[in-house]
Amino acid sequence: PRARANFGSSLDSGRIKEGDDLYLECHVRANPSPTHLTWKHDVSFRWSFNTTTESVDIPSGHVSTASNLSTISYTPLTPLDYGTLLCWATNVVGVMRRPCVFHIIPAGKPDRPGNCSVSQGRATSARVRCHAGDDGGLPQTFLLTATLLGGTRVFNITARKAPEFMVS
Repeated sequence: PRARANFGSSLDSGRIKEGDDLYLECHVRANPSPTHLTWKHDVSFRWSFNTTTESVDIPSGHVSTASNLSTISYTPLTPLDYGTLLCWATNVVGVMRRPCVFHIIPAGKPDRPGNCSVSQGRATSARVRCHAGDDGGLPQTFLLTATLLGGTRVFNITARKAPEFMVS
């Protein structure tokens, strides 16, 4: 059998964050067709040294299979839920040699923007530009908070693409 692993068609892999449901698909081509598909989580590979990582079968309630397609619904909720998901197909000839592999990696905290500069706009405005730090693996939203002298009014400005703001 030959297999191809993909995120579910409705997922944007760049927007997945902790606690989100994951939909993964393992497309299998085999002749004859597979008799069943198996998903496993945190499976150890055999290299030149051993590791203590255990292999846990995913309960069938999280898996749906139709013909040559198996889809899993998997939601990492704790640090122990991150690791590697594997999918094997089996037919009357045997088990596929190399499984579909998904590495589930938690996103990190983003770095704060830095190297900010302020330039004069019009008489009552200023442009603030910063360099974005590392995004930690997820899209960022940037927030500028400005307080007038005396602290009487606060402006909050949000930027979605880059830490660049026009304050007026």
